[in-house]
Amino acid sequence: MEQSILLLLLFLVRRSVYMIRNKETRQIFAMKKLFKNHLILRNQVEQVFAERDILTFSDNPFVVSFYCSFETKVISP
Repeated sequence: MEQSILLLLLFLVRRSVYMIRNKETRQIFAMKKLFKNHLILRNQVEQVFAERDILTFSDNPFVVSFYCSFETKVISP
């Protein structure tokens, strides 16, 4: 799924939420960017998994839906 970033919605400490649009369907999504090393240092890994589980299994029109997650690998020099 290809997306284009439309707008940076929110910037917190080491977290960002972007409004993106699927280039094929033109559907708009929110994308949250997290840094794994900051989650580990702040002992927030379980909290992120709990958030993912809640968003994945909730079926409520007032709660956002969770569509996918991905991880990028950092290549060290």
